[in-house]
Amino acid sequence: MATFTKSARVDLPMDEIPEITAMRGYASIGVVIFHLFVIGGLVIPTLYSSMILSWNSGVDFFFVLSGFLLSIPFIARAGKQNLRNYYLKRVFRILPVYYLSVLVVGVGFLLVYGNVTVQQIVANLFFRPKLLPFYVQ
Repeated sequence: MATFTKSARVDLPMDEIPEITAMRGYASIGVVIFHLFVIGGLVIPTLYSSMILSWNSGVDFFFVLSGFLLSIPFIARAGKQNLRNYYLKRVFRILPVYYLSVLVVGVGFLLVYGNVTVQQIVANLFFRPKLLPFYVQ
């Protein structure tokens, strides 16, 4: 009968679990490929079409894994975490990239396609695109 001993895994900081980080990477690659094929209009009947079209669930998978990874510092510190500092760090990490992407994509669509209005771009900057009566999904 086999006996099990303590794992020989190297102790890493609990902020990162390489296996889950790899799964997040695969999920994000799947989402990018899905968008290239579906939104980019590259959907052609191939052997892999059904597999590529199923990768839209990669966003959900990515967010579940990210939520788990973000919860680890809270569990490890058990009440010693300063929520104000945590949220400030998250805001200053996420919002600049969000605003830059909204502006670049919005202005790009405005200049190239002309099917976006300045009001829609501004509404997206304030996280309110659906409040506009002319918003089309």
